[in-house]
Amino acid sequence: MTVKTAFIAGLILQRPMCLDCISAKTGLSATEVDHSLTVIASTKEFQRDEHHDCCACGRNGPVVLLNRSPS
Repeated sequence: MTVKTAFIAGLILQRPMCLDCISAKTGLSATEVDHSLTVIASTKEFQRDEHHDCCACGRNGPVVLLNRSPS
């Protein structure tokens, strides 16, 4: 996992965030963010929710969220 992918995982851990905000916070294009989400999905399960508020911008729409594994 690259540093950028780990950063994205940290951003969406327990905090739903839209792709636009993930892209803005990381400086990556939407394509790069999507690729990183594919990498994350190979090891961790994350959710895509079409009707949730983004914790960064507050807009309601598609967001991604990485669930913390129970300890």
